[in-house]
Amino acid sequence: MRIAAFHFRKFSLLFRTPFRTARQTLVRREGYALAVVDGDGMWGYGEAAPLAGFGMESLAQTGRVLKRWRRTLPGRQVEDGRGPLTDPQPAFGLDDGADDSPAARHGLELALLDLLASRNGLSLAEMLAPEPAGSVAVNATLGALHPEQARRQAARLARRGFGTIKVKVGTGDDEADVARLKAVREAVGSAVKIRIDANGAWKTVHALRMVERMAPWHPEFLEQPVPPGDLQAMATVARAANFPIAADEAVLSAEDARRVIDAGAASILILKPMALGGLISALAVAQVAARHGVATVFTTTLDGVIARLGALHATAAAHAGHESAATELANGLATGELLQEDLCADPAAPHEGRMTLPPGPGLGLPQADVRPGGRDEVRNFFLSAD
Repeated sequence: MRIAAFHFRKFSLLFRTPFRTARQTLVRREGYALAVVDGDGMWGYGEAAPLAGFGMESLAQTGRVLKRWRRTLPGRQVEDGRGPLTDPQPAFGLDDGADDSPAARHGLELALLDLLASRNGLSLAEMLAPEPAGSVAVNATLGALHPEQARRQAARLARRGFGTIKVKVGTGDDEADVARLKAVREAVGSAVKIRIDANGAWKTVHALRMVERMAPWHPEFLEQPVPPGDLQAMATVARAANFPIAADEAVLSAEDARRVIDAGAASILILKPMALGGLISALAVAQVAARHGVATVFTTTLDGVIARLGALHATAAAHAGHESAATELANGLATGELLQEDLCADPAAPHEGRMTLPPGPGLGLPQADVRPGGRDEVRNFFLSAD
C-alpha cells in the first residue's frame, strides 16, 4: 500500500464543566486529528493529543512532527496486511525519529490501522486479535467535585447502569477528598464499585494516611497514590493497603511495566494508548502484565472520539476469548460525555455500563450525522485545513 496523502488539523474541544484532577483543571482538550490516504483514495483516521503529566511531548512538538510527516510520508510504502502488527514500534516503520513523541506516534499508527483494517474489510479489533470481545465494561469518571455535586452525579450515573465509578482525589484538601468518596458511596450503595485516582499527588506517609481514611468506603482500587518515579514508595503503600494499588503514570512502556511488577508496586496496570505511543504498544504491555498475573485496565486520556474508538478496539482485542463478565475490570473509556463537543458523533456511546464495538470496518466511524452530515464531513474537516 502506498501513502498518497497525509492530512492533519488542530482541534480544541470544550469540556461540559471544568474537569479537576490533582494535576490540573482542564477546560479544553487540545490535539490534532490525522488522516492517511492511500493510492486508491481510501482514508484512515487517527488522533494525536498529548496530555500534561503523562510523559508525552508538548502540543507544539506534536505539531512539528506532523508537519515533518506531511513532507515525508506521501509516496512511502506500508505492508498491506497483518504482518506489521507483530512489531509494536515504531508505527509501521514510519515514525522517522519521533521516539520522544508518543502522542504523534499514536496518531499515525491509529490512522494506519484504521486504513489497513478498512482495506481488509475488518474491524480494527479484528486486525489486532482473532475473535475480539464484542463489548467491554466501562467505568464512569467524576472529577474532583464538591461532595454534594459528586453525590448527585454518582446517583445519576448509577441509575444509568454504570457498575463502576472513578473518583478523582489528591487535590490538596484531604477532608474534601474523603467527603467526596463518602458521598459517592452513600449515593450508589454497595452494589457499585468505586475506584480512586490520586494522580501521584501524595508522599508516602500522606498516602498511607489517606489509604487508611478511605478504606471504610471500600474502594475497588487506588490509582497512582505517589509520584510515578518512586516505586519503593508505591510498594510500601501496596503492602499496607487492604485494597489493590494500580500504576498509571508509572507505566509508559513495557520496560516500565516490568519494573512496576518486579518492585511489587502495583497489582493492576492502567494502560493509556496515547501515552504508550499506540495501540500495539499498549497491547504489548498488556501481554507483559498477563504473563505475570497482573490485571490491566485500558483508559483514554480524555480524548476525542477517534482516539476513544481506538482505545475501545484495543481493549476488545486484549479481552479476546479470555475474560468473563464476572471477573472483568471496567475500563476507563467512557469519557466522551465529559466533552461538550467532539470531532464527530460517537458510534460507541456507553450503555448500561458497557461499550460495544461499532459495526463496519476500521474504527467504525459513523457514516452519517457527523458534524453535521456524513463521513465526508470528517474528510472535509481535514481538507479545509490543508
